[in-house]
Amino acid sequence: MVCRKCKKDLPAGSVFCCWCGCRQEPEAQKKPRRANGEGCILPHGNGYMVIVRKRAANGKYISKSKCGFKTQREARAYVPELVKALRRPGTLPESVTFAQLYEKWVPFYEPRVSVGEMKSAAAAYKHFSNVHFLTFADITTAQLQSCIDDCPRGKRTKENMKLLAGRLYTYAIGERIVAVDYSRPLFCGNEEKGKRPPFTKKEIAMIDQAERDGVPYADYVLAMIYTGFRPTEFLTLTVANYDPELEAFTAGIKTPAGWDRLVPVHPRIMPIVGRAVARGGVLFPDENGNMMDDERFRVRYFQPLMDRLGIVDRVPYSARHSFANFLKKPVGADKDKIALIGHSDKAMTLYYQTADIDALREIVNAFPVLNEC
Repeated sequence: MVCRKCKKDLPAGSVFCCWCGCRQEPEAQKKPRRANGEGCILPHGNGYMVIVRKRAANGKYISKSKCGFKTQREARAYVPELVKALRRPGTLPESVTFAQLYEKWVPFYEPRVSVGEMKSAAAAYKHFSNVHFLTFADITTAQLQSCIDDCPRGKRTKENMKLLAGRLYTYAIGERIVAVDYSRPLFCGNEEKGKRPPFTKKEIAMIDQAERDGVPYADYVLAMIYTGFRPTEFLTLTVANYDPELEAFTAGIKTPAGWDRLVPVHPRIMPIVGRAVARGGVLFPDENGNMMDDERFRVRYFQPLMDRLGIVDRVPYSARHSFANFLKKPVGADKDKIALIGHSDKAMTLYYQTADIDALREIVNAFPVLNEC
């Protein structure tokens, strides 16, 4: 027999080493610890209690416990029930799909944001069609990224997709369906955002002449240019939005700064507005008198007009950017100008404005000329 510590020879059956005094009997092995999620069983009074805890998304621990078990075996058998209660204290089942979670999220989020934001979310949701019927808790970042990569739209739409995914994960974490936001690593691409260049002076003159010649829907585009409304705001204008005494519109839906803003009607489009008000109902409807969305207007009416006039690389939103450029020259308070376009600060209005050659030439030509020596 060899000592466990000093390795010297000992008589067989020795309990202690006669050289170093080390106990030779092996110490009783400790019971293995229970794995994470299997609960902790502790004495409690004359019986036992079981505690199960879990780390939440914010890093803190949440726990569930139950006492009154007579034996450890009874306490151990109850662990799955506590784990189930800890994992699903919310109102939604763990098997909820992406589409079902979205349907629950919409009424929760819609009263707290603008109409425009919900429309952007609805448009982004359509591009997640490949994961609509997958269990939300089982969806991976790679699957979400694949939806973004396959989206045929521009970077703005992809950013809205990532934004929607993040909000759904925030809602799901609150419902204890998932504990981690898997949308954070999503990548929206490095391409530039969709450009919305304004109409040039020549192009506005072409649209103006087309309206005088009675070209269909040229009056719509011209009115958009002179009012500065977003396409959705413009197409939803009704007689109720127009005040004949003030000769102004009161409308705007996207942001708090743009809600129900007052926009006077420019004299050039007063005849257009007068005809629209005389028709009643929706001021700028389709050929059947029905209100239309911005996509239908762009595809069926706006783009054919641009093709007819030979104007390229313009979208309905270009009219709003043209309106922003109109704001550069007139003398007026910055507060009034940003109120007209419906922005919250001057910085956004400046972002909308672009430098054109005519404006730059006017500045340069205004430089003083020094007398030659």
